[in-house]
Amino acid sequence: MDIQEIKQRLARPAVKLIAGGFRPTGTDEESWLGKVFLFRPDEGLPANQAGQPLLPYAQFYLPALPVNNPLLAGVRVLTPVGCRSG
Repeated sequence: MDIQEIKQRLARPAVKLIAGGFRPTGTDEESWLGKVFLFRPDEGLPANQAGQPLLPYAQFYLPALPVNNPLLAGVRVLTPVGCRSG
């Protein structure tokens, strides 16, 4: 396998995130940074192995993104979480 073949196998589409520029409508079909409001009534905050809560920091509406991963087929909203350090 040569270097070009390795590069081609590792290449993935990239998405440039541009925040703002429009007034949100407040529907479930929007992505948000710093606001997470879609969750099931029985869901709480997840925790890491140390028991610290993992806080949601964004909500992405996947059907609106220009690139869709087949592994996320059927997923409409993805919420990344992180832990406060310190």
